Amino acid sequence: MSSGVRYRGALMIDVDPASIIVLNEKYENAKRKYDIEIRIEDSGGRILYDTRLMEHPEQWQEGYMSAEKFDSNYIVLEQQSEELGLTVYTAIPKATLAMEQNFVLLMTVLVVFLCGVSIVFMIIPFSRFLTSRLVKLSYGMSQMKDGKYITLPDYGSTDELGVLVSSYNHMVNEMQQLINKVYVSELLKKDSEIAALQSQINPHMLFNTLEAIRMKALYNGDPVVSKMVFLLSKMFRTVLDSSQNEHVIRDELKYAEEFMYLQNLRFSDRFGFTCDVDETLLDMHCIPVLFQPLIENCIEHGRRDEMEKMNIWITGRRMGEIAVFRIYDDGKGMDEESLKRTRQRIENAREISGPLFRNKGADSHNTNGTCIELRMHIKLQMGEEG
Repeated sequence: MSSGVRYRGALMIDVDPASIIVLNEKYENAKRKYDIEIRIEDSGGRILYDTRLMEHPEQWQEGYMSAEKFDSNYIVLEQQSEELGLTVYTAIPKATLAMEQNFVLLMTVLVVFLCGVSIVFMIIPFSRFLTSRLVKLSYGMSQMKDGKYITLPDYGSTDELGVLVSSYNHMVNEMQQLINKVYVSELLKKDSEIAALQSQINPHMLFNTLEAIRMKALYNGDPVVSKMVFLLSKMFRTVLDSSQNEHVIRDELKYAEEFMYLQNLRFSDRFGFTCDVDETLLDMHCIPVLFQPLIENCIEHGRRDEMEKMNIWITGRRMGEIAVFRIYDDGKGMDEESLKRTRQRIENAREISGPLFRNKGADSHNTNGTCIELRMHIKLQMGEEG
């Protein structure tokens, strides 16, 4: 317009379309994140603005822009301005949304997996703690069935398992005390029975009677019977002797030899008998008639037949503070089932009274027979009485 407010002409300005529309910060962030495209058309459908063409001006044609419509690979939002006659298209690539969705899905799966692993790692120690007590309780009860009474660690917990373990330990202690009481009472009963039997027997009358029989046999010219009565009298004297504390291994071996002499007289020399005991053990104190019941067992159960000869050995060796005596034979031995039952009875006895003796397999002299091993503490048997 002129100074006189007259029309003088038009001023044409070439403006970059990208500078006409200014996008706010939130949209810029969303555009970078989701690759959003914007397209603005006028009422005639001509493109006024398209973000796909802003970076490539060479694609503009004379007088207007030309660009393809958004295809099915986009999610298109359309908004119209009636006052300006403009239509704004906002397009979001489906691939970008799918990528975002996959990322969220992946993160969700990862979080769920990590939570599951964490829960498992927390549950495993706790379950092991519970199941270990159950396993130990089950093991203790199975051992109890076999005659072995073992106590379990007390965890001090007041839950159901803790109460079960405490009750089990209480039951085991009660049973052990009961077994000990029964065992001690049986020992006292046996001692009282032996004492009563000894009191009923008049040793002097018995020995005098046996001596009279021996002299009668000698007078009638039967030295074998006389010898047998003499040995029998000595054996009775050993059993009925009240001074048992003075009995030593030397006396026990002599007693065993006399017993075997009587058996050979009875069975016409069917038995061989050998003693091999360390000299240092001969003066060790022991209870009377220690070996004779075991030797008698060999004779009673070890012979294959009445005519075959059987050998019996007694050995004694010192192993530190322990004296080990072995009584074994070369007889028929025991079948596997009987041997298994015997070992189980010995094991049950050891649980109550301690490892006084144990069953052993045959050695080089004893390929088919049996062997019993006695172990005694030397310190309690030699030197000072005790």
